[in-house]
This record gives sequence, structure tokens and C-alpha cells, in this order.
Amino acid sequence: MRKIKYVGLILGFIALVSLNAHARDLSADVKAKMGQLTWIEGTWTGETMMSRTGKKLPETITLTETAHFEMDGMILILEGVGMKGGEEVSHSYTYITYNAKRQRYFMYALTDDGNILNPTFNANDQGMQWKMNVRNGQGKYTIEDDAGSRTETSWHSTDGGETWEAVFSVTLEKQ
Repeated sequence: MRKIKYVGLILGFIALVSLNAHARDLSADVKAKMGQLTWIEGTWTGETMMSRTGKKLPETITLTETAHFEMDGMILILEGVGMKGGEEVSHSYTYITYNAKRQRYFMYALTDDGNILNPTFNANDQGMQWKMNVRNGQGKYTIEDDAGSRTETSWHSTDGGETWEAVFSVTLEKQ
């Protein structure tokens, strides 16, 4: 009886390995879609007025973002650091990839306050857009390529997306 269990497990494992060996290689599809985002590679800096949790008035913050690809172009890594007076006031780490089977991009962001975000994300060779539920409503964000600079804008809605209020906008220059 025990031998039958082991033989069944071994045959199941061989079947799984065989199926996986015949799976279609999707890396070319992923690389093609991710190739649309090469315009964002590099280091970018700029100043913005931004409100932070616990602060009533917007503050001027210097934002530096770095972007590079990993896994032969299949994952885009973004790191954003906000500084004020030599002190780090915000920090986020994001990765973006394309799922060829589902035919859509995925974005995952980790923020310095411990949040993990997985917004609805879309992109092309001219910009990126994402939307997610945030405290007290919804947030939407855009990054637009301006040939050597890029503009990031954030909006907030408290009425289910009927009206949007601009939260911040920043133009980052490529270094």
C-alpha cells in the first residue's frame, strides 16, 4: 500500500514537471510590454509641495526617484525618497511587471508607513496611470513623459470618483 502511494506521488510529480516543461515561454511578451516603459529609467529629482500625515500645511519636499529594470527587462523597480532639510520624510519601493497570461500590468508598492499597495495599473510609452482605494476615498495618479522631464500628479476623490481634487503635482528632471 505504501509503495502505491509513493508511485502515485512520483507519477504526479513527473506529470507536473512534464506539463511545466511544455508551457509556453511568455518572457518575450513580458519584455515587449515592459519595453514601453524604458523612458522612465534613471534618476529623477524635483521639488513639490506636499502634505504629510500629522501636518496641517503643505511643505516643500525634494523628491528623488530612481528606476531600473531587473530580470532581463521583465521587472521595473522604482524607489522614491522625499527629503526636507536633510531629513527623510517619505520612502517608497515599487515594482511593476506585465502578466502575459492575464494581459495586464501589475504594480506593488511598499511605503514607509508599512502599507502594501496593489492598485489598478496601466501604462504605455507616454505615461503611467494607477488608481486605488485610499483613506477617505479613492486616489488616482499619473506620470507623464515630457522628454527629459516627467510630471507626476495625484488626485483624491471622496465621492466615489465623481469629482477629483488635486493633491500634489511635481515635475521631475532626469539627472
